Order: sequence, then C-alpha cells, then structure tokens
Amino acid sequence: MVKDSEPYKLLPSQVAQQTMKIVERNFRSFFHVLKERKKGNYNRPVRPPKYLPKNGHFILIFPYQSFRVKEDRIILTLGKNFAEKYGVKHLEIPLPKNVKGHRIKEIRILPRYNALWFEVEYVYEVLPEERDLDRSKYLAIDLGLDNFATCVSTTGTAFIIEGRGLKSFNRWWNKEKAKLQSQYDKQGVKFGKRMVWLLKKRKNVVNDFMNKAVSYIVNYCLENGIGNVVIGELKGVKQNTDLGRRNNQNFHYIPYGLFKQKLKAKCERYGINYIEVDEAYTSKVDALTLEPIEKREKYLGKRGETWTVPVFRWCFNKC
Repeated sequence: MVKDSEPYKLLPSQVAQQTMKIVERNFRSFFHVLKERKKGNYNRPVRPPKYLPKNGHFILIFPYQSFRVKEDRIILTLGKNFAEKYGVKHLEIPLPKNVKGHRIKEIRILPRYNALWFEVEYVYEVLPEERDLDRSKYLAIDLGLDNFATCVSTTGTAFIIEGRGLKSFNRWWNKEKAKLQSQYDKQGVKFGKRMVWLLKKRKNVVNDFMNKAVSYIVNYCLENGIGNVVIGELKGVKQNTDLGRRNNQNFHYIPYGLFKQKLKAKCERYGINYIEVDEAYTSKVDALTLEPIEKREKYLGKRGETWTVPVFRWCFNKC
C-alpha cells in the first residue's frame, strides 16, 4: 500500500493526501480522454499515468493547515517523521509583496528540469472588483503570429498587439537550443545548467509578454466600459496546421492557451464576461449575407481581394 511506503510517511499527512489527490485526478483525466477517443472525439495517443523514475521528483502541495505566515515569511511544516530522519522541522520561504495581505489557500513547490531548480506557486484569493461596464459592448480578439492579437470593438475602435518581437525571440531561442543540444549530444550529456538558463529565459520572456498583453486588453475594456470579451477557441489548430516548417515552428512555440488562461482570470477579476467561440469556417463564410457558419461544398461571396483595415498598432519594444 502507498500509505505504508517510506516517502508517504515522511510527508506531513495533509501534504501526502494532496499528492494522492493529484494522482487520482491524473487517472480520472486518463479515463475521460480514453472515453472521448472511443467516441471518435479525440484522435491522439492516450497513455496512462506512469511511475516516476527511481530518483524522480514530484510537485508538493501544502494546504493552509500545513503552513503559517510570519511577517514577510511563510513557514512550512515538514512533519515529525521528516524531522526525525533529517533533523529539519520547518522550511521558510519568502512572502512576495503582491501576495501579502491576501488569504493564502495553498503553497505549491514544483521541481523544474530534473530538480536543478524549484519554483514556488502561491494560491490565494482575490476578491472581484465591481466596475461600471456596458454589457451591450463587445471586444472581439483574433489570435495570430505577426499580429498576435487583433482586437475590434463594437464601439468602432480597433488595435493590434504585435507578435513579431515574440516570434523573433522564439526563432533565436530555437537556434540557441539546437546549438546547445548538439554540444550536449557530442559530450554524451542530456541536460545542463546552460539549458536550464535558456528554458528559464524563455519562460520569463513569454510570461512578461502575455502579462503585458492581457493587462493592455483588460485596461482598454475598463477605460471604454466594455463588458464582454470574445475570443476564438483555436481547438486542435496547432495539431492540424500546415503553414510550412518555419511558420509551424513559430506557431507551435507560442502558448496561446496560457494567454487565454491569463485573460480569462483577469476578466473574471473585473467582472468582464469572457466568451470563447468556435472559429471553424468563419474565414470562408460571407458575414455580410449572414451565411450560416458551417461546413459546405460551396460558400457565398467572391474571393480574391484583400482589404487592409487601418488600426492602431501597439507592440512591446523588446522581449
């Protein structure tokens, strides 16, 4: 039994239970995807959760019963068994300024890149802020590459958040990663500190870009009293896209899911309705004739001319 194993006994009981809950969720997710595959709704390989390698590492979740806040520090309780074996009763981590004053629900410690470094996540409650918004106003967002987010509102204004800086960074990152991997292969090394630095660099740059993009969009909505944000689902787009090798690489390395996750969270915080819509066939149908959005043998309207709508372009100076 798992509860009789040494690693389980070494953990504080609340932390050990959280670990079991993660494993349970993973298996529930596996069986759900397996059912979807049998129904024909999912066409990718489905694999059950695996055991960790012998010296593998796993996320630790400390619920609020397992830690206490003292001034600008958080003190994590490591448990009696751990203290007896290793002589350490507590682990202290800093309390970030932006988290101070909030009710912290749990602390997560995540091993990164074979535990060469660890990341701490603070889960805390943020109360929604009431704003005076017009529910009849909408902002539509179309995601892309050079134009990362093309935004058009029902107030008659539009702007573009450019993605060329992020695309350029991704191109540089892919070259550096390939060069470094080639050196590792020659040395018979799988991973190293330089690769960790490179991965951390990309994570920080992408996070910074996404946070700025989300902040700009939400602030625009608040300033203009827009109560609804509509964005395309992009379901399965990355798997089924063929734009050529270079564009495919650029497209696959931009985490649109992360952007949408951040945007949804910030919209909910300020009471903005976040709506995802299926974009399938929208580029083919004729919107002016109110043609139904569906798969058809032939679509209405003429094609051949491309119109450029003048919009305000907003971009990041440097990733």
